[in-house]
Amino acid sequence: MVRGISGGLRGMKHGTLRPTCILLDDLQTTEIAESPEQVEKLMSLIRKDVMNLGGKERLSILQTATPICPEDLVEKFKNDINWKTTIFKAVEKFPKEYKKKDGLWSQYFKLFDAESITGSDHHESLDFYRQHQAQMEDGCEVFNPYRFSAKDGHISAIQKMLEIQHVIGNAAF
Repeated sequence: MVRGISGGLRGMKHGTLRPTCILLDDLQTTEIAESPEQVEKLMSLIRKDVMNLGGKERLSILQTATPICPEDLVEKFKNDINWKTTIFKAVEKFPKEYKKKDGLWSQYFKLFDAESITGSDHHESLDFYRQHQAQMEDGCEVFNPYRFSAKDGHISAIQKMLEIQHVIGNAAF
């Protein structure tokens, strides 16, 4: 069964069966994450309504979420001893070349930005990446090496992740 976090959770059952496993999927928006009052309100709703759904049976609750700011819902649960938290970073280790000021990644993003400004396809930056891929990816580790799409002009997950970071900035990434 699927419900929104504010949509009729209390007393939820299928026939006579109460839930035994609940998945909370990305409950917080940026607006909620940035508001201590809204974070507390959401935590209260989870404690009062969600955590009591199992009735007399054991209830497992899984939450998939992305941290947005230091005191958001994700951080509150991470620091709560009653919750076990496992963190999966999209980028486990950044490439050695990525930190170099005028390195290959810097050159790649200059090409990438120029192509973005003109609205052209990223053929030149992609060709550059192909030529230097082994060196540009040296030392990197990503959680999901298949998290890219060739249709979107990507040939590796690290390329896609670093493009996202480049476009949205370090804080948002």
